[in-house]
Amino acid sequence: MAFEADMHCHSYYSDGYDSPQELVEIAKQHGLRAICLTDHDNFNGTHEFIRACKLAKLDFIHAIELTTIFRGVLFHILGYGLDFNNKALNKAVFCQWHAHNLRIIKMLKKYQKAKVMDISFDSFKKSVQCKGPCMFSHWLMEYRARISNISLEQAKNEITGNGFANTDYEGQLLLTAPQAVDLIDNAGGLAVVAHPGEIKAKLINRGIKENWNDFIQISISMLENVGLAGIEVYHPRNDEEQTKFLTQLADQRGLIKFGGSDYHGKFKSYLPGQCGIDYKTFQQIKAKIIQKRPRKS
Repeated sequence: MAFEADMHCHSYYSDGYDSPQELVEIAKQHGLRAICLTDHDNFNGTHEFIRACKLAKLDFIHAIELTTIFRGVLFHILGYGLDFNNKALNKAVFCQWHAHNLRIIKMLKKYQKAKVMDISFDSFKKSVQCKGPCMFSHWLMEYRARISNISLEQAKNEITGNGFANTDYEGQLLLTAPQAVDLIDNAGGLAVVAHPGEIKAKLINRGIKENWNDFIQISISMLENVGLAGIEVYHPRNDEEQTKFLTQLADQRGLIKFGGSDYHGKFKSYLPGQCGIDYKTFQQIKAKIIQKRPRKS
């Protein structure tokens, strides 16, 4: 399948490494006809992204990826074409920043306790090139690797899995997935379940014995009730069987099939266009967004 549109990319306004301008240039180099910026929980790079796309004559949809807790696991919801000036949405996003920053503060304290690294949150924030309003673990990983002359993989192992600095979010500070879907829908956007394949490992790590297929099917049903529009069927972390299952589920439910690489620059190995959708489908999604009238904030 030829992927002409990548619906899932990040910049240095959240946990990607490149600027929106650089992201657009890389997308053009990879022959893409359309791209979406889906930074986590903020729109700070949106205007820069839109300008860059227009100059490069690259089609686009502005978007966001909201971090949520749902049914006991971290659960991401993508929102496409929404009104990024919507008051309710911006109020909710502002609260998300505290959850991200608090998690990093706790990680830094664990590094300090382990006598591995001692730096304050404010000093850390000044030492990385993240331009967004909140910090992410990818930037902590990059900082640790840079100052200690270790690999990104070694740094990643310290903050994930059984790593000594691994830290969960304060769940009560994050949106729930139904809240995120409802916010996106009310802001005139299309709400989409992000990278469902990743949830399988989260179920195992949390000791949740529910079968992945059942978990996803029930979750989709619950989110449809509050306005879910689609599923990210095509993603590097969705294996062949999962992609087949998600395709069938989307078709059965009349949900739109989205796809993207989840590009993060050097933080992940995925490349723009590695996963995505064809340009005709992208145009159909864009037309659907235009037809959808934003509700009042």
